[in-house]
Amino acid sequence: MARMSSSVIGIQPPAPSGEDPDGVRRRFRPPGFGTHRLAVLWRIPLTTLVALILACVVLPIGVTLAMSVLSGTFGSGASLTFDNYRQALTDANALPLLRNTVILTVCSAVLATMMGLVLAWIVTSTDVPFVRVLYWLPVTPILLPVLMKDTGWIMLYSPRTGLVNIWLQDLLGLSQPLFDIYSMTGMIIILAMGITPVVYLILVPAMSSLSRSLEEASRVTGAGWATTLWRVVLPAVRPAILSSAALAALLVATAFETPILVGLPGGVRTYISAIYNSMSGQSIPDYNLASAQSAVYLLISAVLLTAYLRATRSEQRFAVVGGGGTRRACGPGSVPGAGCWRWS
Repeated sequence: MARMSSSVIGIQPPAPSGEDPDGVRRRFRPPGFGTHRLAVLWRIPLTTLVALILACVVLPIGVTLAMSVLSGTFGSGASLTFDNYRQALTDANALPLLRNTVILTVCSAVLATMMGLVLAWIVTSTDVPFVRVLYWLPVTPILLPVLMKDTGWIMLYSPRTGLVNIWLQDLLGLSQPLFDIYSMTGMIIILAMGITPVVYLILVPAMSSLSRSLEEASRVTGAGWATTLWRVVLPAVRPAILSSAALAALLVATAFETPILVGLPGGVRTYISAIYNSMSGQSIPDYNLASAQSAVYLLISAVLLTAYLRATRSEQRFAVVGGGGTRRACGPGSVPGAGCWRWS
């Protein structure tokens, strides 16, 4: 009997590889390759990343905390003790260390926030000339290493060899140097100047997005520029100011070069310099005491980090709805623009 065609008896011929019976070509997938296997493959780099974070961050902190409650190093038969914390907290220098650290952190953060706010206000809210250049000028100190900047401050304002002090003594006939960089005031100025660019970068977007219609409405009601600044501008950018101040305090608290290069020669000790002395300032390093001091300092940094996160969260919930408005000009009741003193 002659073989009948499959099309005659109504049987569909098998579809070619990669093609469905309806004639539409489909993408080939190996057996068992689906979303589940793809998720398993994505877990490999994610697990590797988590392992690296644990090895680089959590493990050193864990070792430091473990060393702070031991009487010696690992593998030396050390026993569990809290004498390191007792020595770190009840030492005669414990209170001065905490006081100097708090004063340095708070004053530097406040000064940096004030300077960053003024610079952001000048760039975004006045008709200052060369605004494109001045916009990026406050950011340039970030390009220099902190060690280089501290060395420059020392070469300029050192009591004995500072170029500025030598020049002023020769010019004014002074017997004593006018500036002493090795002091708490010098450390505050150095750290504030170094962190001002960070504060500036946070406040410039907030000041730029502020609606000018709010200030114009305040001036229409008869308020002066000082009242407008205090009652309208600053409350509107308050979340950004708080977050930048908290970040500045955190950066000051974790600064290392300035307390060592400037604070130690002047006898101004902070927790950073105390940890440094415990590890390298003695003939035999006391790693257990340094670990206890680091644990106390870690608690201070955690408080500052929590304050920064809370301020950032409130900043994300804050928004000002309004139009852009026009730039401010000089005139009665307005904010003094640079045009009032612009050179011709």
